[in-house]
Amino acid sequence: MPIAKPPAMSRHVWKSQGRTLSRTYQRTDLLQGIHLAASLPLFVGTLTLVVQVMARLEVIPSMEFSLSWALFGGACFLSGLVGMLVQKGRVLDGDTRTLTDWWGLARPMLRDVLSLAKAGAVEITRESKVHKGRHGPRLVEDVYEVHLRVSNRSLLVDRFLDDPEEARWTAEGVSRLLGSDFRDKTVSPPVLKKSRELDESLGQRYLRTGRPVPKPRRPSACRLRCLESPEGLEVRIPRANLANPWKPVGSALGMALFLLLLLVFVWQESWGFSVPTALVVGGLMEARATWSSWQARRLTETLRLTRQALRVESTLYGNHEIPLRELEDLVLRDVRGDKARREVQIERFFPVGVLCARSDRGQACFGGALGLEELHYLQALLVERIVELSRPV
Repeated sequence: MPIAKPPAMSRHVWKSQGRTLSRTYQRTDLLQGIHLAASLPLFVGTLTLVVQVMARLEVIPSMEFSLSWALFGGACFLSGLVGMLVQKGRVLDGDTRTLTDWWGLARPMLRDVLSLAKAGAVEITRESKVHKGRHGPRLVEDVYEVHLRVSNRSLLVDRFLDDPEEARWTAEGVSRLLGSDFRDKTVSPPVLKKSRELDESLGQRYLRTGRPVPKPRRPSACRLRCLESPEGLEVRIPRANLANPWKPVGSALGMALFLLLLLVFVWQESWGFSVPTALVVGGLMEARATWSSWQARRLTETLRLTRQALRVESTLYGNHEIPLRELEDLVLRDVRGDKARREVQIERFFPVGVLCARSDRGQACFGGALGLEELHYLQALLVERIVELSRPV
């Protein structure tokens, strides 16, 4: 079976054009620092020039035109404008097998070229970072990094904040251009592919390689309802009531009461001002936690697998449909390592994580309410049926 032509990456931050991948960065620490430093002289220069033009046109009779101030404003304006136009980009060329970092004013001017003649596998890794405000809850940000092995060292191609799909699309693009092996180490089982296998469907890959199909073993305490039909398989994941949405509300009321007493008896504010202020502040502090608790409580999902597609209906992730000929991976994204620190994120309620059915055009996530044995059973069950439905009729 011929492998489908890879789709253009025009909708992603990395752009595909012929045999190149390129990205013009909008946000990096250094680039933002340059633009922030340039914004002050740009503002001062603009304000100075406006004032001098008004003086020259005698809009305000008492204001006198000054050539020195006009020159100063022009110099500030031009220096700030140059700083704001500074851009940074990166280009990976599959023909010359080079990676070029460039700086310039709206176009490349300074270049640093690195040879990729000895490039090996491209890998996706994940690192979790915890952020805690002075008075707010903790957040966990997952940073997905795309690395390329070059001459026995790891080269960072790019990093993506809470965006595993963008990292996967970028890594696949690099793998296609360089003919490198593809490795995604952020999921279970890890995805290991040759570049020529990137667009092969999951079912066709099992049939071509002759790999043993996993045998689903239903756990003794399994909550899944599996319904067979002539069209295929339907799996219903019942409501799990993972969280108590009233618990954050209690914390919010406690915070509101504390702030109310502080405003009235310490800062001597009126009751008319203190009551609504305390309620608004307390509510805002707990709103995100309450919302994620409510989402976890009402989470229900239904999967429908037919010879044509896998359809997922989720109260959390919405409805998605992936044609079986495009479904490339069915993997587990495990969040157990950081879920205790996700104080306002719904993932903290998941026993393990979620299953992700992935294609080049998107993904469908489901199974957050299930335990580890149930997830493994559902994963094996779906893979087994996908392989069966992928066989020629």
